[in-house]
Amino acid sequence: MKKATRVSNEVGIRNLCEVASLILRTMPVNAATTFTVRTLMREAVNKSNSSYRGNDNKKNVRYVSAAAVPHLAQKGPVVAEHLIPISVLLNSRLYAAVDPVVETDALVHLAKQYANMALISVEEDALLRKHKLQSTMPANWDGADLFARYRAVGIEVFPIEEIGNKELTERAPQVLD
Repeated sequence: MKKATRVSNEVGIRNLCEVASLILRTMPVNAATTFTVRTLMREAVNKSNSSYRGNDNKKNVRYVSAAAVPHLAQKGPVVAEHLIPISVLLNSRLYAAVDPVVETDALVHLAKQYANMALISVEEDALLRKHKLQSTMPANWDGADLFARYRAVGIEVFPIEEIGNKELTERAPQVLD
């Protein structure tokens, strides 16, 4: 077997989306194809993040919740997650299409649209689960508001560059010892 050549993120994203498109065009939708397309699109979405730094999602986030900030300083548990869940991308955009042909360019566009991630606390992740918003968007979602799930349950997120911001630090709850 020939050794694989390393490619740029742009080429990698396109390759992943091309394979997903091929599967969607040529194979029936079932558990195996859904899993494969989900995996391909998750990786394409992750690589679409402009600050992509490998497969560790905690290094690829653009946003952080105020409640997660104290955990970062103490290297405590935090959850890295997509602002709009991958399942929303797949369920509403790919499998609901009237035209069964899903073009590679459309998948690349979707991957880039869904690339934003946030670090939230474990407690906030549990709050999303409690409100059944871990893998869905709120029923009244307009299709554009990236932060709709967080707003629905009262999670405040900020660009990660603002971690040193005094206002954010003051808003962050203290971690109990």
